[in-house]
Amino acid sequence: MRTRGIQAAAWAVLLDDELPEGHTSLAHVKATQDWDWHGAELEYRRAITLNPRSATARHWYAVSCLVPLGRLDDALEGVQLAQTLDPVSTIISRDTARVLYYRREFEAALDECDRAIERDPYFSGTYWILGLVQEQLGDLQES
Repeated sequence: MRTRGIQAAAWAVLLDDELPEGHTSLAHVKATQDWDWHGAELEYRRAITLNPRSATARHWYAVSCLVPLGRLDDALEGVQLAQTLDPVSTIISRDTARVLYYRREFEAALDECDRAIERDPYFSGTYWILGLVQEQLGDLQES
């Protein structure tokens, strides 16, 4: 499956180097499958240059590249910008809480979880982060 994913993404970039989605997909495969975060960063930056308003490119860049590189300030800035571009995305909201959790900003992460749950109470991924945050805040019963 990975081979087909990278082949398709690479082919998309070869067919049209000006296609931001191709660079975003190639970057995502490099980051999540190959753990080539520096190669992924180049592709994400290219995608963002081609389409600065791509919430997906900014979101994925933040969580699949900047977080593993330990660049949590940049990651937070990236997910917050993605959230500005796509304010109704529960996944981006969940990942904003996740980055805040990694930064040990538990109260802010809790607030972000609450906003995400209010938007979509059926998205289980938010409850996972919420439980981790509540555990760190010492609210073991709630977590």
